[in-house]
Amino acid sequence: MDDNYAKKFVSNEMLKFIVLHHFKKGKKYPYELFSHFNSARHPVALSLTKSDFYNIISSLEHQKFIKAKAATMHGSGRARKYYVITPKGRKTLDSSSKILKKATREFLAFLRSEFND
Repeated sequence: MDDNYAKKFVSNEMLKFIVLHHFKKGKKYPYELFSHFNSARHPVALSLTKSDFYNIISSLEHQKFIKAKAATMHGSGRARKYYVITPKGRKTLDSSSKILKKATREFLAFLRSEFND
């Protein structure tokens, strides 16, 4: 397997998890969230393009983890789309979080036992 493919796959899956977590905190506009990742210089999102980000949003929506809603911007009257987490997304995030925490603990224990310098 090509290393770049593997890195991109892991990054995208991590980003889906992180983005879903941000939606758990409340409604979000995609561009607002994309700007947050760029300004925070998030390690997983360092090479994130706007296109990649919107593909992640689209994937989460397709899987019914988030749902689009419309809101009117104050002043302009223009409708903007924002997203909220769905019950399915919340359940998936909670179960994924437990699995990732356990896997991380086990992986760190492995690293300590195998590479005890």
